[in-house]
Amino acid sequence: MMANEAYRAMLPLIRQLFERGVTYRELLQASAAAGQCVGAAGRESDWVAERLEHHRCGGHAREEQVADGRWLYMVERRMPDGESVSLRIDITAIKRRSREIADSEARYRDLIEGSIQGIIIDHGWRMIFANLTAAEMLGFGTPAELLGRERLEDVVEDYEIERLRECHEARDAGLDAPAAYAADMRRADGRTITVQWMVRHIRRRGERVTRSTLVDISERKRAERELRDQQNRLEELVSARTTELKTASQELEAFSYPVSHDLAAPLRHVRGFARALEEDHGAVLDHTGRDYFARVRTAAERMQTLIDDLLSLSRLTQREIQRESADLLALADEVVTELRNDDHSGRDVRVEIAPGVKAEDDARLLRIVLDNLFANAWKYTVHEATARIRFYGESCAGVVWYVVDDNGVGFDSAYGEAAVRAVPAPAQG
Repeated sequence: MMANEAYRAMLPLIRQLFERGVTYRELLQASAAAGQCVGAAGRESDWVAERLEHHRCGGHAREEQVADGRWLYMVERRMPDGESVSLRIDITAIKRRSREIADSEARYRDLIEGSIQGIIIDHGWRMIFANLTAAEMLGFGTPAELLGRERLEDVVEDYEIERLRECHEARDAGLDAPAAYAADMRRADGRTITVQWMVRHIRRRGERVTRSTLVDISERKRAERELRDQQNRLEELVSARTTELKTASQELEAFSYPVSHDLAAPLRHVRGFARALEEDHGAVLDHTGRDYFARVRTAAERMQTLIDDLLSLSRLTQREIQRESADLLALADEVVTELRNDDHSGRDVRVEIAPGVKAEDDARLLRIVLDNLFANAWKYTVHEATARIRFYGESCAGVVWYVVDDNGVGFDSAYGEAAVRAVPAPAQG
């Protein structure tokens, strides 16, 4: 036996035996006894016999792991003169890399096979892999059944194929193409589903292939359609209500101007003649006459107030609401001050306004609301020895309600709706 230094270094436990005069059998027996080759452990005699048989048959190629954990690739060849030549190559790094690749592929397979997303790998639109999620998503019992369709086009709706091909070709050419898009696919039962289709090129077994990740978004698309339908219906409803409001505003305006022109002039005559009657003949009226006169004057003033209110309401409906931070405390103080100035009865009216009351709304409209609320409270407490009026805010279910209450006369709550029911629009003509 003869061997160079590199050959000896690969078999350190028997390196001293590579000398002239040592037979191949002796070398094998010494290697088995020393534990040089892992494959010989526990079966030394059989291992030696197998190696001798291979040697007699003219040599062979094999892989062998040695005691220090390295892997050697060994090739033996019988020469024409009867001698044998043996070649040893250290392939430990190659074996390690092979194991790493195998482990990586196993992890990758576990990952995509167990993914909750559907995954299909195709090569030129020919499906070569599909996980269980993709198969079930498309109505197949197993991935093998899905792959039995072979072509990816077989599970895509016909009207989608051209668009998907264009996207794939653009991506293959390095052009700008979406990495994700929605597409309709055809299940095994013929039903159409919408999927979010995410595409990426990968390398598999040395080839460039396409991995498609699929997520069923049919329910999301259905919900989006329902939401759009509801939005459209809401827009139609808002448009209809806006038209109704505009019509009502026009009717109110049409009603208000005749009131201001047709009723204001006769009312001025009534008030003017009433004033003249009081100035010229007031002294000769008896108690009953003066009472009748006071009633006429009061009714005329009330009629003028109603006309003014109608005209004010007409103008308000034509004015755009301007939302701003309004100080309700200051507005209420102004209203109460005006009420006190207009009341010459000298009665005791005690008003309590909660501090810090504010609102985000049109200050002018809020002032009108407070005018009416405080005026009602002022009027309906007229018979109280000490009138008490409170203005405050309270929160209920996340909404702040502003309240004006008093200790005056009220009305049965059963008739509350009737008390605030809108006055119907007057007939036209």
